Amino acid sequence: MGFADIYSLLKKWAVFDWILTGIFLGVGMYIEKIPFSEDFVAYINSDINNPKRTTTVSYPQLCIFLYGIGALITLFIWILHRRDYTISAILSSYYFSIAFTIFIGSILKHLVGRPRPDTMQVCGGDGSYLQCSTVLSGASLYDQFFSFPSGHASESMAAAIFIAHLITEIWPSGSMFAAMLKLAPIVWSLFVGASRIWDRAHHVDDVLAGFLLGGIIGFFTFRTFKIGVAVEQKKGGAAPTDTSASQFSAYV
Repeated sequence: MGFADIYSLLKKWAVFDWILTGIFLGVGMYIEKIPFSEDFVAYINSDINNPKRTTTVSYPQLCIFLYGIGALITLFIWILHRRDYTISAILSSYYFSIAFTIFIGSILKHLVGRPRPDTMQVCGGDGSYLQCSTVLSGASLYDQFFSFPSGHASESMAAAIFIAHLITEIWPSGSMFAAMLKLAPIVWSLFVGASRIWDRAHHVDDVLAGFLLGGIIGFFTFRTFKIGVAVEQKKGGAAPTDTSASQFSAYV
């Protein structure tokens, strides 16, 4: 087996996509651990004297939905549609949408450094970073200033948009049941985002920005996957049919 054969095999099973996904996820998680400078000052510090936050959907629970249930739904839909090596490609694309959202979100969190709605109640005083550093430390301190954008909202929406587009492409039916099925992931994401507002974990615009970020990434990630499938089909000379993944070509 030559280099070209190995490269073709790695590409066929989306190995490079998995590596890229892991890199973005790892770097994003690393960025969230980088501390602010000691003289950091938050420039957006309005509405930070709310009661302490509650938790409706914890991050571990969100991860179960994103990395477990969402991935299983994606696999189930694709396996019903096409049983071949593209299973690896669809799953890596789904995870990439989440990983890249985490990466971009972590950068924005550090650039903006917005305090959460309950900062004054948690830290006392004026709710400044200096004041919070006397009460909090480590990840708890950084997290208190990671309000913008909402990670829950962005990550859930990236996954929801990806799955909704997948359902739409595989099942373009206009029936009421089909419409409800396509909207279900988005409704779930909207619930997750709304819970961050009533839990006082994020400001309204934090959640809206998260929805926008995740929605854009989820859309373009799925579109990139769709185009990739169409290109591979053209290379292989597959003829479009209603029962194979080659019907993707009609949407490109």
